Amino acid sequence: GAAGSLYQYEYLYAAPNVGTKATDVRTNTGRAGPYRCVSHPAGTLGMEVTMDAAAYQLGIDPIELRLKNFNLVGAPDNGLPFSNPGIADTLTGAAERIGWAEKWHAPRAMEVRPGVFHGIGVACHACSHGAGSGGGSGMVVINADGSMNVLSGSTDIGPGQRTTMAMIAAEAAGIPWDRTSITPYVDTDLTSDTAATNGSRQTNTAGWGMYEAGMDARRQLLEHGARLFVENAAEEDPPRAIQVTPDMLDVRDGKVFFRDDPETFLPVNQVVAFSTGPIIGRGVHIQDPAWTRTAFATGIAEVEVDTVTGSVTVTRYVSAHDVGKVINPFALQQQVEGGAIMALGAALTEQILVDEATGLPITDNMLEYKALSIVDVPKSIEAVFIERPKVYGVYGAHGIGEPVMGPPGPAVSNAIYNAIGVRITDLPITRDKILAALKAA
Repeated sequence: GAAGSLYQYEYLYAAPNVGTKATDVRTNTGRAGPYRCVSHPAGTLGMEVTMDAAAYQLGIDPIELRLKNFNLVGAPDNGLPFSNPGIADTLTGAAERIGWAEKWHAPRAMEVRPGVFHGIGVACHACSHGAGSGGGSGMVVINADGSMNVLSGSTDIGPGQRTTMAMIAAEAAGIPWDRTSITPYVDTDLTSDTAATNGSRQTNTAGWGMYEAGMDARRQLLEHGARLFVENAAEEDPPRAIQVTPDMLDVRDGKVFFRDDPETFLPVNQVVAFSTGPIIGRGVHIQDPAWTRTAFATGIAEVEVDTVTGSVTVTRYVSAHDVGKVINPFALQQQVEGGAIMALGAALTEQILVDEATGLPITDNMLEYKALSIVDVPKSIEAVFIERPKVYGVYGAHGIGEPVMGPPGPAVSNAIYNAIGVRITDLPITRDKILAALKAA
């Protein structure tokens, strides 16, 4: 509901006093439901357009104003701290990537072609999604041939959650990726409990279960490996009496080896066979409630606005995110690109229109709804990943599925103002709105 949009007002910038109120309005049209980054983008639009307007009124670079006012501490109400917040780094990283210092200019100051003006705009975003919630569990089975099967209830809805689960388990257990597989099915009668795939939480819910399961298997490998090193030494000719403890060993790339002598190792398959395996690792994780778990992001858009036709072309978009730790680089890149396209569509074209006489939807198909096609999206969507590890994150990571949605709308709105000197804050920013605003200016 509307209360979710208040997150930006409460957490993004430092303020000694904060008062918020949200109202849900019944429109007697179609039912409303969660989109991506539930409720937060609406708050980001209001907050970041206001910050931008304040910067121009004060004669301050919008980047500078934001850097001076970020909340880098934590929740203003309960005092729970952020963990290693990277909001300032996302802003400076995006600004450097796009060349803000060279490109930002006064409103309506850069006409690139007759009647077509260049603009650049920025928006920052704080998001409660991606932190993990509830309990997460997992299981791994290391077989006698040294391969590993991963069992997880994590439901993959497209972004590669199950690939990420296997990656986390492989890293934790020390088994090579090409020797690791994950069950093709998700059945809670047979696999672990990872809660639902929503809230961008699978990395830090199911992922923690996989990490704990991998570490449990690792501990067993080290224990059996220590015993096998001792037994092998005793069977040498002449026999040797050695002492080996698990803390002297490590596991990586399918080998159990001495930390101070990596060339002396046992293949994992030999260790599993010695244990009379398979080795089964089990993991359960309960979230630490000591933190304000917040995702931070910045988006910067460059646009060209045609003052004759009212058309807007987003020529470049940079999306910077504090992800804590990059786990699956390809999937992360795809999340950013897909989320940016999704949000740019909401900013410029997508709209549910309803016939006021009948109450029936007009834009009830993909053609009329006008989701962006491949010819509409920017030629350049660039991702900048800031790695500031989180105490609560598996390997320090923070989820990214939904935070991508927040910045594009206000970044485009602010870029349009920079291009033509009029503000339009009612999304989508369509041609008729631009032409009407120019006429009224």
